[in-house]
Amino acid sequence: MNTERVQHLIDKYLSNTATEDEIRQLEQWYYAYESKMDKPAPNQSGDSHIRDQEILLTNEMPIDNEIHLDNEIHLETEIWENIQAKVESVERPKRQTSFPHVWIRNSLLLNNPVNRWQMAAAILLILCFSGIALYWLQKPEAIVYTQIYNPAGKRTVVSLPDGSKVYLNAASLLRYPAQFTGRTREVYLEGEAFFEVMKNPDKPFLVQSGQLQTKVLGTGFNVKAYPNEEKTEVAVIHGKVRVTNATSQVFLNAHQKAVYHHKTDKLSQEAFQDLQAYQGWITGQLVFEKTSVGEIVATLNRHYNVSIELSNAQMNQCVLKARFDNKPLSEVLTVLCTYLGARYKQTGRKITIHGNGC
Repeated sequence: MNTERVQHLIDKYLSNTATEDEIRQLEQWYYAYESKMDKPAPNQSGDSHIRDQEILLTNEMPIDNEIHLDNEIHLETEIWENIQAKVESVERPKRQTSFPHVWIRNSLLLNNPVNRWQMAAAILLILCFSGIALYWLQKPEAIVYTQIYNPAGKRTVVSLPDGSKVYLNAASLLRYPAQFTGRTREVYLEGEAFFEVMKNPDKPFLVQSGQLQTKVLGTGFNVKAYPNEEKTEVAVIHGKVRVTNATSQVFLNAHQKAVYHHKTDKLSQEAFQDLQAYQGWITGQLVFEKTSVGEIVATLNRHYNVSIELSNAQMNQCVLKARFDNKPLSEVLTVLCTYLGARYKQTGRKITIHGNGC
């Protein structure tokens, strides 16, 4: 097939006007040239005739077998230049045929804006799927938490994975991971607990309790954070801690405590003397230092698992200083009523204190 015939068939193919017979001729011409190019020349290995894909895409234009190979290449180049100029001004034919598009693929992909968008979309899709796959492969395992809740009247000792000990008070909840795998040792507390933390400067110990975070390296401290009370307290027995909320922070040493008032969102620092006021409950002691009767009643309810009510709300504001070393509830109530000038009535676990206040 001469070059004029080849160009004519290609022109008709690109303009989508070629007949089935003309398309078949173009297919035969293409496969004949492909077969010829696969054969090695004399005294040369077959590999020396394997051309790079980019060369194939711009030179796969066979001509008549009677012309010498050097002349073929020259004619192929001329044909390709004509074809390339024409391909740039037309769209890919919509007709679906079996004719291989390898010989025009390079020109179409580079010059057709639609195909450029398709390539970009395909690359983006591949990157998205790769990112998703990488995320799932590298996704850290879900943290498994242990949760311990003490009802009213119950106290327990909890050993944490790092060897630290937590003395969990009544009506309190502690949540901690089965293993401290991250850069910190973080636990969550609702209620009251005393912490004896193993020292580890490389992995700080964090206690999340409502609006406060307490950070330590190794120390002994008490956190009292009952959600239904007016304040949260962090008292340091030994060592140093940092207590923060959303707007401020305080640094505490031994015999110092942080007090966070829920209503005012204020965090302050105070000193205290009696250590047993913050760790005596571990051994059953109840120590009150200038504590309101309302707060004392809440403590007794949790400690003895009872429900104490004051008939006169004014009694809530009375302040009492007292210490009870593993005393029965009846003895504690007698001391409290004597101070208030009141009396109490008990029915099962429900107790009502009647009086006019302090």
